[in-house]
Amino acid sequence: MMCKNQIRTLMIALALVLAGCAGSQSTDLRIAPHQTVVFADPELAMSLWVKETMVRRTPNGNQACVWLENTSSQPQTLQYRFSWYDSQGLQLSTSAAASWQSVTIPPHTQRDIHAPIPDIKVSQFRLAVMQPE
Repeated sequence: MMCKNQIRTLMIALALVLAGCAGSQSTDLRIAPHQTVVFADPELAMSLWVKETMVRRTPNGNQACVWLENTSSQPQTLQYRFSWYDSQGLQLSTSAAASWQSVTIPPHTQRDIHAPIPDIKVSQFRLAVMQPE
């Protein structure tokens, strides 16, 4: 049988464990600003500079827009796709998010990569970039 002191110690330890678990729980998953463009290939990341990311208003709705600059002396062919997130950082399922697009950026030039924002719930986006397979 446990004595009063052992039960009290056990209850205090249990309360501390539960308090620690409650404090570490997060309900807000945000994309950090530096994560707006993700490169799958380090060599490609060294050749392309992310000049600007923005949401552009157009007569047909809002667009996610990323300006990439090819800083190398070679043309860079890449594939890209946008992913869309709500205000809590949760990814939204859209048919446009699943399709990869291809573009070639000539040496020492900039290219505007953009896509229409597919849903009014979108408050954040991410552009994934990789070399074609």
